[in-house]
Amino acid sequence: TLNNFALIVAGTLVGASGSLLTKLMSDAMGRSLANVLFGAFGQVQHAATAASGAAGRSGSPPLRARVGGMGQEVALRGALAGPQAGVSAPPAPPLLLASRSPQRRAILEQLAIPFEVVVPAYEEEVTGADPVAEVERHAQGKARSVARVAGDRPVLGVDTEVVLAGRVYGKPADAAEAEAMLEELSGKTHQVVSGLCLLTPAWEDLHHAVTDVSFRVLTPRELGLYVATEEWRDRAGGYAIQGLGAALVERIEGDYLNVVGLPTALIVRVLAERFPGVYGFG
Repeated sequence: TLNNFALIVAGTLVGASGSLLTKLMSDAMGRSLANVLFGAFGQVQHAATAASGAAGRSGSPPLRARVGGMGQEVALRGALAGPQAGVSAPPAPPLLLASRSPQRRAILEQLAIPFEVVVPAYEEEVTGADPVAEVERHAQGKARSVARVAGDRPVLGVDTEVVLAGRVYGKPADAAEAEAMLEELSGKTHQVVSGLCLLTPAWEDLHHAVTDVSFRVLTPRELGLYVATEEWRDRAGGYAIQGLGAALVERIEGDYLNVVGLPTALIVRVLAERFPGVYGFG
C-alpha cells in the first residue's frame, strides 16, 4: 500500500533497522500517509538516538538523524579537512662573497643566506681619503674583481676599517704596531666603518654603515697580555670584539655584527629592497 511504501522510504532515508521497519508497517494499517510519516520519523529518530549512544560506547562514530531533512548528516574529517600542503619556493641563488674573512662567512651562515666564496683579485691601497669613501671603494673593487665569474648571481663585497679622529687604523703588521694601535684607542670612542657593494649584471648598490665603539682605559699590563694572545692578527684596529677583545670594550652604539665584520642590518635591508622575499627578508 501507499502507507507501507511511505514507511519504507522514511525508514530507508534515516537508516532504520529491518525489525523496526516491519513494526512500523504493521502499525500503519488504516492510518493516513501523513500520520504514518510523522510517526515513522518520530520512532526512527528514537531508534537512531539509541543506536548513537551504543555506537559512542563502542568507539564508532555516530550517525545523526535529522527530522525535517532528507538523509543523514555526515561530518567529513581527516586528511581532506587539514591544511593544504605548502608549495615550496624555488631556492634563492647563492651570493658570491668576495672575501677571505671567516667572520663574514659565519654571519651569512647565521642569517641562513646561501653563499659561495670567491677570493677577490683586488689589492687594498690606503690613499688617505675620506674613510667612508675609502671603504666603499674597497668594497666595490672586491665585488667587481669577481663579477666576471658570477654569471647572474649577486656579488657581495665588504670592507671594514677602524677610524679614530679621521685616521684609518688598518691591520697591524706586527705585535708592536698592534700594541701601539690599542694604546691609542684606549679610553676613547672610535668608529668601525664598513663599505658594502652588492652588484648584478643589471645594477650596483654601494652603501656604508658606522658603529661607535668605546674602549675602557687599558693598563700597560692589559695591553701586553692581549697582544700576547695574537688575536690582533689580520684584524682592523688590532682587536676582535667577538673574542678576547670584548674585554677591551666598554660600550657600543650601532650594529654589533658590523664590528665583527659584516654590517648585518645593512645587508638585510639591501636584500629586502632588491630581492623581496627571496632571501627571507622584505
